[in-house]
Amino acid sequence: MISQLVNRAAYQKAYYTANKERLLKRQKAGYIANKERFLEYQKDYRLANKEKLAARGKEYCEANKDAVAEVIKRWKSENPGRVAFHVQNWVERNPQKNRAHRIVAKAVKSGELTKSQSCVKCGDGPTDAHHEEYSKPLEVIWLCRQCHVDLHAAEKAEDFLALGRSLRPDLVQELRRANVNNQRTTAEVA
Repeated sequence: MISQLVNRAAYQKAYYTANKERLLKRQKAGYIANKERFLEYQKDYRLANKEKLAARGKEYCEANKDAVAEVIKRWKSENPGRVAFHVQNWVERNPQKNRAHRIVAKAVKSGELTKSQSCVKCGDGPTDAHHEEYSKPLEVIWLCRQCHVDLHAAEKAEDFLALGRSLRPDLVQELRRANVNNQRTTAEVA
């Protein structure tokens, strides 16, 4: 029985290799003839398996970080107009966030705000400034990129409070005090 299966597999492989072009033409013709049906099936499948596909995509990205980063970098370099369009769109949709980001960047550059080299949650670096309130642009928490992404994902999933408790409150308060003292010192010097 096993030898029959091995022989059958070998036969199928040899048949496909010998008739590859004809089989591909036939497959393409079948797709074209039933395109609407295939597209509808794909759409239904994606809707029914959204979580499964998202998990698979996330798993792939985690396993292939360098390859994914390279593809994104290449796409950005090949499509500067589209990147600029998306950035401009974001700026127009988020004027308060953009203002807060610019103020933090300017404050760090001028020395008014000191950028922490380690994340207040996990201790890794480099860090990003996280605003709890964009109306207070210099009140930031320094988080590594992964913790920052996780925090915003949790906000979207309404798990913000659960994740927020895991931020070390003592470090957050200490960092806020340091930022406020740094601002006062800078203001007194000026």
